[in-house]
This record gives sequence, structure tokens and C-alpha cells, in this order.
Amino acid sequence: MQVNQRAAIIGTGSYVPKRILSNADLEQLVDTSEQWIVERTGIRERRVAAEDEATSNMAAVAAQRACADANIEPSDLDLIIVCTVTPDQIVPSTASLVQAHIGAVNAGAFDLQAACAGFVYGLSVASSMIATGMHRRVLLIGADTLTRYVDYTDRKTCILFGDGAGAVVLAATDEDRGVMHYNLHADGEHSQVICIPAGGTRTPSTHDTVALRQHFIQVEGRRVFKFATNAFVDLTRDLMKDCNLKPEDVALIVPHQVNARIIEAAMKRLEFPREKCFSNIDRYGNTSAASIPIALDEACREKRATLGRVRVLSVQRCVKGPYVSRIAFLFPGQGAQFVGMGRELAERLPAARQLYDRADEILGYSLSKLCFEGPAEELDSTIRSQPALFVTSLAALESLRDESPDVVLSCEAAAGLSLGEYIAMVFAGVFDFESGLRLVQLRGEAMQDAADATPSGMVSVLGLEQVQVETLCEHARGDDILEVANLLCPGNIVVSGSNAACERVAELAEKHGAMKAVPLAVAGAFHTTIMTPAVARLEAALKDVKMSSPKIPVISNVDARPHEDPEEIRQLLVKQVVHSVRWEDSMRYLMGEGFDQFYEVGPGRVLRGLLRRIDRKATCQSVMS
Repeated sequence: MQVNQRAAIIGTGSYVPKRILSNADLEQLVDTSEQWIVERTGIRERRVAAEDEATSNMAAVAAQRACADANIEPSDLDLIIVCTVTPDQIVPSTASLVQAHIGAVNAGAFDLQAACAGFVYGLSVASSMIATGMHRRVLLIGADTLTRYVDYTDRKTCILFGDGAGAVVLAATDEDRGVMHYNLHADGEHSQVICIPAGGTRTPSTHDTVALRQHFIQVEGRRVFKFATNAFVDLTRDLMKDCNLKPEDVALIVPHQVNARIIEAAMKRLEFPREKCFSNIDRYGNTSAASIPIALDEACREKRATLGRVRVLSVQRCVKGPYVSRIAFLFPGQGAQFVGMGRELAERLPAARQLYDRADEILGYSLSKLCFEGPAEELDSTIRSQPALFVTSLAALESLRDESPDVVLSCEAAAGLSLGEYIAMVFAGVFDFESGLRLVQLRGEAMQDAADATPSGMVSVLGLEQVQVETLCEHARGDDILEVANLLCPGNIVVSGSNAACERVAELAEKHGAMKAVPLAVAGAFHTTIMTPAVARLEAALKDVKMSSPKIPVISNVDARPHEDPEEIRQLLVKQVVHSVRWEDSMRYLMGEGFDQFYEVGPGRVLRGLLRRIDRKATCQSVMS
């Protein structure tokens, strides 16, 4: 038994099913679009196994092709390892079924389960067995039939996965080639990021688990993105350092095919040319343990890699990992506008310029000129400021998407202050840009008309608790309307009502210990029952808008919670104009859910300041100031 040999890949093979499931096909099944899928994943189609195809069938074809490529017979194999999370059945192993199918009569066989990292773990096991002299020829297969575990009513996951199998034959060699090094990492603390909740010994199959669809893959996709990008970069650098390789020594990087945006972001950070990375995710999606061997086989067939000359194979374990910051976007409300906002964005970024051009066309006047040049008096009016902030904040989002696409793709939640909630809805895909713009235009008009009907205003009370402010409102209200409108942060509460009531509460507040009571330069008592005349108009407009469930949670101003049902969201947006804005509660909800990195996307730094007063440890970056 010769030891300390290297294990070299001497043959590759792969198989994908014939049936193609395109993005257009998925548009017929769930509320999604070709553009949305491609922008976020890079996937255009994926393969789906036929009804009579199981994991072992695909694995066997890939195995036979790998053996033929290596110019050996299956009977020459010493061992078969099948890496899969979708075995034909619990017992016997899928590897033993493959062994029987291909006639590898002299080979041992076992399965290895490590999800997306399965092939890499298998490669480490196979190369170790060859290095120690236990075996000379090992067949390593990655195969998964993930579409059997995909919920085709869940648009967040059904777009991601496909079926397939890839295989390599490894053999002992004395030459200076082969598997040079590997690093294995895992962190089970984050095992719920990608999981199938039921069907195992912890949660056995029951009628309830089936009814709750707990036997399908569940993914928290945005939590994966940032970690996966960092892991790709860090592992590649570590491997190169451990193997004493320079960038020019690397012929090709073959990563796990998890997301095209992750691959692009990682290659950019590594400062590698894109052509040095092989990717086929656009055609197959994420095939889990099969993705790397399928890609490696295709790279060899396309002459982009020669097995004897491949210097480094860089992969990533993207399902689990160390703690990763959770990102949320915050969108500003009325009052953040200023003359000149958006001008630099429109001059620098075509996508931003297009938003302003579309807005000018939809609204029938030059919103862009108003934003860039003023006059301030017109820009500050409710009717004009709401559309202006809506468009400018989305232009700021395009700037962030251009400069830091990984940040946008990593965002897991959004919230907007009053008007900003409509911007968050567009970002989350609840309704499109034109629908959102027309809604905020009508909203501004309806709110202004309601304000004109009743002379009213708003007062910011600083330094008192909510219960104190509510008590002051009771004393100052008299026969007028006076209500708490905005709960912004500790010690900053806005009340709204008739002008006389606002004057009385301002005077009482300072007498009862408030630091200040500042009348606000607004057109009316927003977020109070004075806005009731606006409700019917907004309700009618929202009724005609096509709405979808949000692709990420959007926190409602009304109850400081996210909602998925479009009809419920519709009702809450109507209620918002007459209800107090619970901004502090919204931020505390997000922080309670683990969000610790915030981006204020739009003009000004108001939300950043409020967040710091809610929690001084919170991190918030202003995208546009």
C-alpha cells in the first residue's frame, strides 16, 4: 500500500434532464417575472427530472460518462461516493444503487450529505483515501433532484433550484498535479437559513407537516448573499495562500453555482477577470452538490480547463456560516426635500435620469426641473413634495444598486416614514413605479384638500414620554381635534390638530417639562382624523392598483409589523393617512429581528438621526445627503 500519493481527477462526466423549466414558465405558476429573476439570480432556466428519473438514474449516467472519459471500466473502481441531499430513499444508499446500475462490482459505496458543499466534502474524503493508499480509483458523484422538494407556490424558492448530476474519477498519481489542498468549514448555529423543516426524526411526517408545506425547501435568500460573497473571496484567498499560488497561476475558478450576482461581486473583489470564473447557473440554476462537477465537466468539454493543468478549484459553503449583519433600507418622508436634490444622480447615472424622465411624462409636468432648480416654495408643497421625494429616493436606490449591488441584493427588509412606505413598497415589488407615482400624486392632492378644508397644523414635542404627550393632548384638545401623529423616537413625538389646539398644546408642553414644542412648517394635520376626507379617494385609487405580496418584508407605519397579504397591505395604506406613524416601534421591531445595518435611501439624514436616538449602537449609512 503506497501512501502520500496525490489524487488526480482523470475523468469527468455530467447529466442534466431533458425538460427545461424557463422563467417564462414560472411566470405562469407564481407572481414573478423574467426580469426580476435574472436581475437577482442570473438564472434563465433550470432542468427538471422526468417522473421516472430519480437521483440514482442521473448519477449513473454521469458516472458512466466520467468512467468513459477516464478510459476505465466501472469494474476498475475501488469506491463510489455519492454526495446528495435527495437520495432515492433512506435505505439503501443511493451510491449502492449506482454501483449496481453501472456494474462496479469491486467497489464499496456510500452516500455523503453536506448539501451545497457535498462535492467538496466528498473530494476531501476521496483524495484522503487515495493519499493514504486505501484506494487507487474513486468515483465521486454529486447528484440532486431538488425540484421534488420545491414548493411551486413559493416564488422566493421555486426560481432557484434545478436537477442534475456530475461525476469525476480520481486516481492515485506520483506526478506534481491533483488535489493540492482543501479547507472545510461549517456552522450549525445558522442551520435554518436553508432547510427542509419536516420529514426527519426531529419533526416526523404527519398530516399537519404536509398541510403546512414543511417538506419543501425553505430559504432565507438575502441572509445568504453577503456571507456567500465573503466566503467565496476569503476561501479563494486562503486556498491560494496555502498553495503558494499567485493570481496568474490560476487557470480557472469553478465555484458552487448559487447566484450569478454573488459570483460577479466576488470576482470583482478578488480582482480576477470574469473570464477566469466558470459559471453555468443561467442554464441550470442551483443544483446543490451537482453544481461544481457539472460545471467542471462543461469547462473541460469547452477546453477552458485541462485536468492535468487545473491549479486551483475554489468553492464555498454558502448555507451556513458565521454571523452576518442583516440589512434594512429606510426611505424618508415629506420634509426631507431640498432644491437641487437628484441633479447629480441624474447627470451621472442613466438609470436615475430615466426615472425622472418617466416621472415627467407620467405627471405631465417637469418634476425633474422642480427637483433640480426649484422654486423651494413649490417643491415644499404637499402636492409636489410627495412625488418629488418618491422619484428621488428611487433614483438614490439606483445609485446604490450601481455602486454596491451586493448591498441591495442583501437587503432583507424595508421601512418608510409615511410617504416613504410607498417607496418601500415599490422596492419590495408590491406595485410598480408608475402605479406608485400616481398613488403618491393622488395622495398628496387628497391630503392637501383635506388640510385646506380644516385649518390645522403639527407640533413636535421634545423631551416628554408618549403617555405624557397623550395626557397633554387630552387637556389641550377642548372641542377641537388634537391627536398624536408621529411616534418618531424617544423624546420626539409629533401631535397634529386644529391650529387653536396646536397652540394650546405647545404652551402646555413647555409648562409641563418639555424641552421644546416646535410648530412644524406643514400644510395640515397629517396622520389624524382631519385627513378623513382623503380616505375615500385613496381607497378608490388603491383598489385599481395591481398589488403583489412583498418580496421582502415592509414594515407598516400603522402597526409596526410586516404583512404579506396584498389586500391587508391595501387597507393599511389607506388607514395610514389617519393613523399615527409608529416609527420608533418599527425600528425596534427590525432590531429585535436581528437587523443591525441600515441604509437611509433618499434625501437627507433625518432617519439616521432618529435611529441613533432609538439605539446609539445602530449603524445607518446615508445613501444621499
